[in-house]
Amino acid sequence: KLAEEYNFKLFEEGADTNKEFVEYLILYYKDPKRYALEMQFWLMSTRFRQHQEALNHIHKTGQTCIMDRSIYGDTVFAKRNFLDGNISKLGYDSYLKHRDVMLQFLMVPQLTLYLDATPETCLERINMRNRTSENGIPLEYLKGIDSLYNELLVELEDKGSHVKRIDWSQFRGVDHLKTVVDLSLI
Repeated sequence: KLAEEYNFKLFEEGADTNKEFVEYLILYYKDPKRYALEMQFWLMSTRFRQHQEALNHIHKTGQTCIMDRSIYGDTVFAKRNFLDGNISKLGYDSYLKHRDVMLQFLMVPQLTLYLDATPETCLERINMRNRTSENGIPLEYLKGIDSLYNELLVELEDKGSHVKRIDWSQFRGVDHLKTVVDLSLI
């Protein structure tokens, strides 16, 4: 809705529409040790391609782009899988080396909007949307993700992104975002 309101080009994650993504999620949640690294590499390459498409669009048209997920946030899930023992040290190091190479070709987002909700609230929402691929996600996993997102936000700020944490304990509309986000930053 933010993209519509300001005529930004929207790049969506595709969790509901990308068949391959859904297949990876189903496989991952059934057997994380087998599919975590493979899925993370697939997600990273998909998000890298999407980020490049956004940069090309900006270069060609000057239109601002908004992405609901980025290659930067993927690190949160890869690190969580490493810490949980689903990805080996060797595999995680390989992931990070590939990521470092990819990030050399991308710009840091000018503005990062973080819709902040507790892991408990996120679990309630996951259960409400009832996606087959997300059944059975443990609260402890979401708590770990939350902690790693906090680290990522610091990293993005250090790289020059304007990070705006927005209380999302309850869903809010575009009008609320307009009051808390300075879109002149982009």
